[in-house]
Parts: sequence; C-alpha cells; structure tokens
Amino acid sequence: MAHADDTTDPGAVFDEDAERAVLGAVMLNDACLIDLGELRPTDFYRESHRVIFRSILAVADGGGSVDLLSTMERLKIDGQVKTAGGGGYLSELSGFCPTASNAAYYADRVLAAARIREMQALARRVTYEAHKPHESVEAWIAGIASAAADLSMRSTTGELIKPLAEAMEQARAIAERLSEARANGVPDSEFRIPLPWPYVQECTGGLGAWLVFFSALRKSGKTTSALQIAAHAGALGVPGLIVSLEMPDEELGAWGLGHIGKVDRSRVARGDLDAAGWDRVNGALIESRTLPIYLASPRGMTIADIIRHAEANAARLGLRYVLVDYLELVDAVDLGRHATTEAGLSDTAKRMKLSARHSGLTWIVLAQLNSLGQMRGSRALENHCDLEIRLETEEREVIGYGRPYTMRSNLFRHGEPFKAHGHFIGSTGRFNEIGPVSDYTPNEEDGF
Repeated sequence: MAHADDTTDPGAVFDEDAERAVLGAVMLNDACLIDLGELRPTDFYRESHRVIFRSILAVADGGGSVDLLSTMERLKIDGQVKTAGGGGYLSELSGFCPTASNAAYYADRVLAAARIREMQALARRVTYEAHKPHESVEAWIAGIASAAADLSMRSTTGELIKPLAEAMEQARAIAERLSEARANGVPDSEFRIPLPWPYVQECTGGLGAWLVFFSALRKSGKTTSALQIAAHAGALGVPGLIVSLEMPDEELGAWGLGHIGKVDRSRVARGDLDAAGWDRVNGALIESRTLPIYLASPRGMTIADIIRHAEANAARLGLRYVLVDYLELVDAVDLGRHATTEAGLSDTAKRMKLSARHSGLTWIVLAQLNSLGQMRGSRALENHCDLEIRLETEEREVIGYGRPYTMRSNLFRHGEPFKAHGHFIGSTGRFNEIGPVSDYTPNEEDGF
C-alpha cells in the first residue's frame, strides 16, 4: 500500500503498482477481464487509471479486442487522451506487466485499497457529524453502523451480493421495531428453471438458457410473478440472483417473509402481526436460510456491469438464472450512448441473450408493455428474445378468489404456446394458475 503525495487527500491509501499492473495485464491479454471480479473504474485511485479502465471496458463492451491501440483509439473518441496521461504513459503501462496470469491478484490489491479509502471516508464522516447536534443519537449511530455494514458486504469475489436471508433478517428487524412502536402507542406512519404454475410448466418444460421477458402494464403483478419463480426455484434448490433496480433490499426481504411465510406483506411492512403471524415470519426466516437466492444492489451499474457481475459470480454461487427488475431502469443507466430508445433496448436485449448463450444463465427480465412495443419496432424481440410472458389483469376483485388475470406467451421459440388463467392473491404475492380453463376453485392457501 502507498499513500498519496500529490493529491488534495494526502492521507488516502492506494496501490499504484497494482493499478498499473491490472491495466497492463488487460492490454496484454483481454481474456483476463473475466478474472477481475467486481473491479470498477471508481476502485482506481488515480484519475488517469480510472479513465483508462473506463476506455478498456468500453472497447470490451462494444465487442472489440482490448489492446494498446484499441484503448488509445477509444480515449481519442472520448477526448480523454490527455487525462489518461498521453500515449507515452499508455505504452508504458502496456509493458508494465510481463504476464496477464496474475491479473486477479493485482485486482484484489486494488480492491483492498479502495475498501480502505471508503473506510477512511466513513471515518471522516463520523468525525464531522459527531460535532453536529442530532435529534436522535441512536438513529445516527445506527446509520453509521449500517454504512459500515454495507462496506463489509463488498468483497473482492462477491461485491454487492448477499443471501436473501440477510434481507429478510433486515425486514424482520424493521417489522419488530414497528411492532414495539405500535405497542407503545406510536401510530402507523439441472437445465431448466422450474416454473411455479403447473400448466405453464407443462407447456414450457421450464426455462432454459433463454432471454425471457415478463411484460405487463404498471402495477399488474410482473414483479410478484417473477419473484414467485425465484421462490419456487429456490425451494427446489436452484440457485439464482435477483438484480433489483427498483425495490430496496428491505422490500425484497418483506416480500420473502410474506410469500414464504404466507402472511400479508402489508402487515409485515407495518409490523402489525399477531402471534400466529410472527410464528409464520420466524418460520419463513428459518426456511430462507436454506434457499439459494441471492440479491444484488447494482448502484450505478450499466447493463454490461450487471452481466459481468452475474457471470463472474455464477460459478462461485452456482447461479442458474438472473432476474432483472426491471428493463427500463437498467437501460436508463447507459441509454444516452444510443441514438434512439429502440437502439438502446435492442442492445440491452442482445447483450443478455449473448450472456445466456455463452454462460448458460437464464435471464428473466421484467419490462413494461410500452418498452416491448418499441423493441418490436426494432425487431429486437424477434432477434433476441426466446419467450415473452404477458400478464393481463383485471381491476375487479372476486370475493374469495383475488384479482383475475391471464398469463400467455406472446412470442415463443420453445415448447408450446400457452394461455393460462388464474387469480392473484395480492396479500401474499401469489399467482394461482389454473391453466386454460376459466373456472376456478380456491385452495386453502388463498385465505392467507
């Protein structure tokens, strides 16, 4: 480790040799990119190294081969040659690392220094805020503890990933605090991914290494239906990763407590549970610890980052599928580099389809109908999508049944097209699918 001597933060810890070695290794052999784990441009201390690594990733994301010339060309396109230190420095870097075989080792060193700098920043925050008045010292301490816990969750091999059980622990803790507040008079302020719906499972045989879109209008249950797949697959021992750009971890945890425990999720969110409800929540928490479901919080990540993140952890965690919630938010991260929305959506679909083909992961992507309409206009669906499952729900509620819905395949490459009917039991986040018939007999779980 070294300390900066030419910056406005002379106490910052960084590892310049490791940063130079990583950049040199990649320009020597870009196959080592996959060995860099969760390394991001912001993990480099030197601004010149950040700029160079961004250019390297841009070349790789565009399908190009990374070397000295392609990196320099990208820097010229972005107008960043001077910031990167010029062509001479780039040439120096390309010869700095004699072999690319140790790229992972140097990447770990870069990440370790970055984590230390983050802790230094947190320490400065504590020192600064300690001299300010606080309405609640306990709340301030809890916030600092949470920030420190977030840092400890990020490792060199599993950055941003956590077991579902941890999010459920967070949700239960929140529910418990709310329950205590209520008591004190405080007001409420193998090869296929199995599907939980028998008829749809029969038609599809489960999901292969496909790109699958779940589409619906807003507030029509697409997130719930996709999460139901994760819960069903997890119960059968199929590992998967949920990448949520919309729902915070605590909300996903509350969904898990409600769905697995068969309790009303709104009551979990408010901590408004009776003794039987708490027993169900505690049972769900115990059960969750055996479920191979993981969460990723992709703060500021592009679709290329998310794909690299999933593929880098697939072997370590045995991942079989990635569930992305949802397309519009993924695309919004780096849509600006595309001429049109249609082009951006098409590029996103193509990248995930290529990942499914090369890594064997199933990509299950939630999308709104208007976005898929744009994708049809660019023929992205026809070119890249294997299956679209469209949800159509009715506003009316059927007493004892829930909200009626239709689930059908709109575009299908594998198996048989289907059109299934059922009812959405919103309180527990469950779709009860009854196949191609229109009548319905509730089961005993519908009352939960």
